[in-house]
Amino acid sequence: MGSLSLVSLIKQSPLLSSAAQSNTLEISLTLPNITMKVTSILSSSVILAGWLFTPALAGTCTNVLGCYVCGKAVNNTRWTMTYTTNPIDRACPATDTSHPHCCHIMNWGGSFGSDKRVVCRHQALGANSSKGGNTCSANNRVDVDAFTYADRDWVYGSRNMVRGQWVKFSNNQTAKCIERNGKPYCTVSGPL
Repeated sequence: MGSLSLVSLIKQSPLLSSAAQSNTLEISLTLPNITMKVTSILSSSVILAGWLFTPALAGTCTNVLGCYVCGKAVNNTRWTMTYTTNPIDRACPATDTSHPHCCHIMNWGGSFGSDKRVVCRHQALGANSSKGGNTCSANNRVDVDAFTYADRDWVYGSRNMVRGQWVKFSNNQTAKCIERNGKPYCTVSGPL
């Protein structure tokens, strides 16, 4: 199944599948707490599902009305990206930058400058492929939480990244990398 928006997830949700097409859907995002609420008005009843998204919070897929919101990595470059799911807040050796069970995540605390070396599992994502993303299938869900390019320097937004420096993102976001000026150029999109 391809990428699904939050509205698509709600429309495909087993809990809302019998709802009439004329129902109202309201999506709101409250800052700075970054609390997202989804409200669907069904005739005279209201179904309210809420969940908390913290910026750059690594976790598992979030169940929203029977479907799953999961982090996604899209590698539209000719190089292999490295990704991880569920990094663990347990320290790795400070001198170890390439160990397959450590990630030096540059935004661990939610912003750059709050970097930390944590336990993780490196997984390869080949050229021109993707992993994770929203789904209504409980069996095929993958939540990508952080990514890097282990064998080359790369760019995140306007920030130059050194090979092996990881960026973490929330489970309702997509990390997408393209090739630009001979390097992977990456952005993260989606609500906080």
